[in-house]
Amino acid sequence: MFGFTYSTVISIALYWILITTLVAIIILAWYHMTGILMDIYENWSIERTLKGRFVDSVEIAQQNTGGAYDDSNACTVLSRMVAFDMTFVDAQEYLRANFGRALNDGVLTTLYHETLDCLYERGDVVNGKYFTSSISLPKNDKGDNLRVKDYLNKEGTYLLSINGHAICVKDGVLYDSGDMFNTYNTPVRLENKVEDFDILAFIN
Repeated sequence: MFGFTYSTVISIALYWILITTLVAIIILAWYHMTGILMDIYENWSIERTLKGRFVDSVEIAQQNTGGAYDDSNACTVLSRMVAFDMTFVDAQEYLRANFGRALNDGVLTTLYHETLDCLYERGDVVNGKYFTSSISLPKNDKGDNLRVKDYLNKEGTYLLSINGHAICVKDGVLYDSGDMFNTYNTPVRLENKVEDFDILAFIN
């Protein structure tokens, strides 16, 4: 009645579908590109924040083993090595004796946390250092879970457990064997503060 033929209606419908599809593709591409740009910016921001405040703990292990470092899934060993100023070999032996860790093997998270709590409770002293606190799911004053980045503003040494990974933050410097970009904003599951053992203060 408007002078439209069947073929004209089909053409208009196809044209409308084409335009709608193109618009949808453009919107999806925009969101995808925006996400990529945000990721790039976030990584750049993290890298700038951690400049001079990130140390690869594997490099420390390589140095104190004379280049003989040969272990994998060793974040628990590396973090303890840094936190307690141990050699990598001594830290390996400590994890083997106390956590049952084997070479190239990780430690189950539940076993790791339970053993850390036990070591804290019994006041285990290693290399003149010991745990002065053990806090599960530490929070800030607002009740929000603390993240790794929050420890960059703290003094002292902290052995931290995060999502199946162990790291150390010492006087605002992050010691990690993993990806610092993933670690930076990750919530902390268990915090153990490490301090020098003072026998006189302990007795008093």
